[in-house]
Amino acid sequence: MTAEPVERADVHEMIHVGGETAVVVPLNEYRVLAELRMQATPEAIEEAEGKALIAGYDDWVTRARSGAKSQRQVNERDPR
Repeated sequence: MTAEPVERADVHEMIHVGGETAVVVPLNEYRVLAELRMQATPEAIEEAEGKALIAGYDDWVTRARSGAKSQRQVNERDPR
């Protein structure tokens, strides 16, 4: 048996519910991920959760900077 690399593009729809962001995935994909989590070691789960936390932080930083203003614009009364 051989394994092919899986494309890891974020092509799933995101929804916002109660201040949280959720991802809509096909039910079968969810079941596969749930099964993988049940088979994973506690260390593997902890590592994956850490990486997910860092990825979430990186996304937050990117969103926060998309409308960033320079220090000069912040200090001016009428930024243009």
